[in-house]
Amino acid sequence: MKTFYSNGKLLITGEYVVLDGAKALALPTKFGQDLTVENGFGKAIHWKSFDADGSLWFEDKIPFESIRQKSESQNPISQTLIEILHAAYVLNPDFLETDGFLVTTKLTFPRFWGLGTSS
Repeated sequence: MKTFYSNGKLLITGEYVVLDGAKALALPTKFGQDLTVENGFGKAIHWKSFDADGSLWFEDKIPFESIRQKSESQNPISQTLIEILHAAYVLNPDFLETDGFLVTTKLTFPRFWGLGTSS
């Protein structure tokens, strides 16, 4: 099992134009999010995301083949995740040479605060 933690960020200037290359000023927050990756099964990524209050706000099972082929999903969150994982696959195809993954994310702040949940 591997666990990662990332602090949230508060954009003082720039907001979302930073995504188009604008300069921005951001400050880290004491709040953040954990990501835990464990060995899984079924040649898929089983993903669960929890809000700060412990409630499950997102869950999906993404087959490795959907990542390889960059398949379309009806769920916009799943679609974004597939696109990100496909980009990782293009850079390192070996990461899908396993039985699967169990991925869990946990926020330490309410997700609607916007301190980096889009990251």
